[in-house]
Amino acid sequence: MNIFDSRNNFEWRDYLKIFFRRKWFFLVPFLLVMALGVSSILFKEGTYESYSIIQIHSSRLPSQLSKLLPGVLGVDGYRDWKKQILSSDYLTHTIKTVGLDKNEAVISEALAMQENLPDKTLDEIVNFLLIKKLREKISVKQYQENMVEIRAQANNSEVAHLIVKTLIEYFREDFLEKEVSNIQSALKFSVEQIEEFQQKLKESESRYNSYRRNVLGNQASEELLTPESTQRIRDAIVTSELTMREKRDDLMRLNDLLRSYNLGNSIPVSLSINTQIVGINQKINEEAQLLKRFAPGSAELMRVSRSINMDRENLRSEFEKYYTRQYASADPGILSSMANKALALLDLQISEKRITALNDVLNSSRQQTTLNQSQESALEKLEEEVGLNRDIYNLLLQQAQGTQIEEAMQRANAASRISIIEPPTKPLEPDSSGKNMLALITMVVSMVLGFVAVYVREYFDGTLQTVEETEEFFNLP
Repeated sequence: MNIFDSRNNFEWRDYLKIFFRRKWFFLVPFLLVMALGVSSILFKEGTYESYSIIQIHSSRLPSQLSKLLPGVLGVDGYRDWKKQILSSDYLTHTIKTVGLDKNEAVISEALAMQENLPDKTLDEIVNFLLIKKLREKISVKQYQENMVEIRAQANNSEVAHLIVKTLIEYFREDFLEKEVSNIQSALKFSVEQIEEFQQKLKESESRYNSYRRNVLGNQASEELLTPESTQRIRDAIVTSELTMREKRDDLMRLNDLLRSYNLGNSIPVSLSINTQIVGINQKINEEAQLLKRFAPGSAELMRVSRSINMDRENLRSEFEKYYTRQYASADPGILSSMANKALALLDLQISEKRITALNDVLNSSRQQTTLNQSQESALEKLEEEVGLNRDIYNLLLQQAQGTQIEEAMQRANAASRISIIEPPTKPLEPDSSGKNMLALITMVVSMVLGFVAVYVREYFDGTLQTVEETEEFFNLP
């Protein structure tokens, strides 16, 4: 019977009678659905929810100063914030910080999936699963203008709190880093330049100090001539040249006297004579060096001069002995003239050696003076290079200090722009809103199914329950 047919003229009491008559058709589905709903509510794990609210203000620096600081930009839109917070970078950082990747259930699920994903590592699959779950459990909503609310759900109160706290802290750090990124790039470049020119300064100082030590060492070892010592050496050269002329005249006279003996123009040769001549040459060189510092008549020069004269007299005796052996039958006067000729040749040789030694001293002094001038010029260039590198290094240091001040100002400005209106909450009890909704749905569904069961049973019931049904069934008038 169709209980809603208008021809039945049912009143509400009639509906109640039908309901009580078919009450078991209502109670059975009602109780079954209610039992399922209650069991779901009872065995459903509690979900803890933590939230936090952050606000980003516009720049608080003066407009002119803001123009000088790159990176002081306008506030990003809500969509950009949401995309940023739910990005893989943020969620991966949260997973590592909170330690969600140590969850055994997630690892087991990842191991089961790894068979179908052989090209992925276990850590990558775990990270993928956790990011997917976090995006379902985290919500980012616009609370008010320039305000964002972040909510996170978890089965543990501490985990929910840590997820929100980690996201907030990472968002704040990321915001500050982006605000000062341009300044940091400039500061990094300044530091690199400072290190480069610091190295150049050290290298140039090392070259300068090394070259300066060499120059000072050369100047100390090589004594330069003063105008007085130069004049003394020139006077000694003139004296030696006059002595040479005198000795040449003596030699010509003695050659005429001894022409018949054919002695030649060489000094007699023997080991003793050669040894003494070498000693005289060494003393002549010493005498030339002493003239750079001492005047004629000084004790040092007199000592060397006496030593040369003594060697000269010894050689005279050697010459006399030599010619006495060679010309034993000759007249003693002739033998004396022979010795005088050999001595004149020795004096001529001594004068030539003295002139050569003195000229060597003058030339060496001129060369050393030229070398010193060249070294001084090179030393000045090295000193200029050191000064230039030091000036550039100091300038870069000043610029870096200015950049550091700008960075501190911009960081302070950025820190003042972002504020946490509501710190991350730590839920004490699980959120029951889901259970309440589930209970309401269970109640509604169970009642609807119960009434539907009653209606269907009554609709397909073929028994005659009323006078109207009987009249209609038998077609009575």
